[in-house]
Amino acid sequence: MITLIILLPIIGSLFFFNIQETTGNSDLDTKNNSIIKQIGLSTSLVTLILTLILFSQINNSAIGFQYTNYFTPFGVLGIDSISIFYILLTAFITPIALLSDWESITSKVKYFVFSFLLLESLQIAFFSVTDLFMFYIYFESVLIPLFLIVGIYGASSARIRAAFLLFMYTLFGSLFMLLAILFIKYNLGTTDFNLLGLYDLAFDSKGWIFFAFLIAFAIKSPLYPFHLWLFRAHAESCLAGSVILAAIILKLATYGYIRISLNLLPEFSMSNQYIIQSLALITLVYSSLVVLRQVDTKAIVAYSSVSHVSVIILGLFSNTLQGIEGAILLSLAHGFVSPALFIFVGGIIYSRYHTRVINYYRGLTVTMPIFGLLFFIFTVFNAGAPLSVNFIGEFLALAGTFDNSPLVGLIGATGIVFSAVYSIFLFNRIAFLNYSPFFNRSTVNTKTDTKLLLGDLTRREFFLMLPLLIATVGFGIFPNTILDSLHYPVSQLLINIDDKVNLANNFYITANTLTLNPMISAEYLLN
Repeated sequence: MITLIILLPIIGSLFFFNIQETTGNSDLDTKNNSIIKQIGLSTSLVTLILTLILFSQINNSAIGFQYTNYFTPFGVLGIDSISIFYILLTAFITPIALLSDWESITSKVKYFVFSFLLLESLQIAFFSVTDLFMFYIYFESVLIPLFLIVGIYGASSARIRAAFLLFMYTLFGSLFMLLAILFIKYNLGTTDFNLLGLYDLAFDSKGWIFFAFLIAFAIKSPLYPFHLWLFRAHAESCLAGSVILAAIILKLATYGYIRISLNLLPEFSMSNQYIIQSLALITLVYSSLVVLRQVDTKAIVAYSSVSHVSVIILGLFSNTLQGIEGAILLSLAHGFVSPALFIFVGGIIYSRYHTRVINYYRGLTVTMPIFGLLFFIFTVFNAGAPLSVNFIGEFLALAGTFDNSPLVGLIGATGIVFSAVYSIFLFNRIAFLNYSPFFNRSTVNTKTDTKLLLGDLTRREFFLMLPLLIATVGFGIFPNTILDSLHYPVSQLLINIDDKVNLANNFYITANTLTLNPMISAEYLLN
């Protein structure tokens, strides 16, 4: 089933590769482009249905990976109750990303749709692999279609620079992770997650392995000062690229923290948790203050994403059940709300007024009341308002952080105030006050020289926002739908952390002499 889900987007793309595209603007070209988009959308919807079927068959109380398959072209595959939610998020967001640029992408449509279907396959494979080396392969392979999406279909002439910055910045950080993986393979002879869980990497390796992975994940998160690539990539990318970046790509590092840092290197994760949490707090405060000085609407949403990722990292390294579960829940919530905000500011209003400079906007509720209502709902959800899954996730993540360290929890809680400030700032400048004098209520289509009324949301735009709204409110009212599936795997993760940390505390290496706590049998060392 997992192999089929990974292969399906690639198989679906084969159905439109024989369709010819020309550079003209004839009715035939429009029809061919429509067929390509429909095939891509249908393929992504079928992938979503199969993923839902797979989710219904997961055993939430099973230990380790399920549906493990050692004989696939994608490496050793397996899923658990944590990875399945990120696979579901990927399958859920991909059709929304395709629909978000349904009308704006009119050239090279075949390669545009193929890039997103390929990206979907690579992301699902990333969340499904159980081998450290294949983990790295898919962690980096997503950069190739992302580079093409930003560089070819970006919004301005600066898209090439943003694409290279995205590619080179994240690739550089991952080189450290590759060196660490090769070191592990050389010393332990395996990179399989199941086998590595039996080894004590803290004893057989050095602390630099932990920091090698940390650098790669910190860049992809991103944490300060490794965040410079993100807002440029968002600002210059097409809308669909921004949706995927916010919803899925930022979750690769979150999944890496869970699967590698906490699971395989728990001693170093706990001994350096205050270093990581300090970076997260600096990132939280810095991004929240910087967002108030931005004039690009997409940059505002991008920096708010960095702020929420900081809270996620605080929860992950809190060493508490509610903190880790809240971090996972908040990361999924961010995958619903942040894409919606990007669609609002980078799609709906940009398609009408062709600018992202916030100073030009004012009073859009006068002509777009439905837009104003939905924009307000997602804005307050982004600030962590009740009835949203963001509220539950943020509350649990900060509660777990406070239990571990009240000071870190209190500083992290300032993010609630900051998020309310910049969220209301964004909404107030766009939706309220008098209607902007810089815009007429109609604009001219330069291709046909005809006037287009700047009305409210179209049917496509409304139904594009509806599933995101339902998911955000539905999981906000019934969070146990997700939390019940996380209790057992997160509990096992904490047990693994406590066991290895307690074991590490019993070892003291001085002058090549190993002093051992008598509670640990010699048989353990011999084995």
